[in-house]
Amino acid sequence: SSDLPEGRFTVLFPGIPKVSEEVVENPAVRFVLRKTQLRTFAEYGVMYADYPKSITDNTSADQLLDEGAKGAVAEVNSQLLSISPISVGGYPGRFLKERLPNGTIMQVKIILAGQRLYQVAITTPREEGVDPARVGFYNSIANKFLESFQLTYVTQDMAVVTCPADV
Repeated sequence: SSDLPEGRFTVLFPGIPKVSEEVVENPAVRFVLRKTQLRTFAEYGVMYADYPKSITDNTSADQLLDEGAKGAVAEVNSQLLSISPISVGGYPGRFLKERLPNGTIMQVKIILAGQRLYQVAITTPREEGVDPARVGFYNSIANKFLESFQLTYVTQDMAVVTCPADV
């Protein structure tokens, strides 16, 4: 289990994940992408980044989620198998199932919580020509990981309150 207070989420990894950061810059926006990843026979990951308030104030959640989904598919050059709206902790999201160029299957939850966009993903081995029981096992592992993701503290429209030093 990983409880990452700075990321404001908990998720069950089957081991100790690696945490990293990457600065993403393009003409429209600059942000820090924070990643928590683990590789076993499957690849597990949670990534998140905070959009500037100017973007979340002027763009609908649906548009941000749909653009996030398109970007996720384009980034890994995958084939989108399915996409559906979801809700996690009362926040809007999307669930995607993709086939990567090497045949492996990626299942992703994208959640928009305030200004923060989360991507919770698991990639399992290819399913073509594999025993249906093994495919069922892959899906049960994926569901367990994806369903374990919970938001722990979200600051949408919340102010940080500090106590005076003399209290």
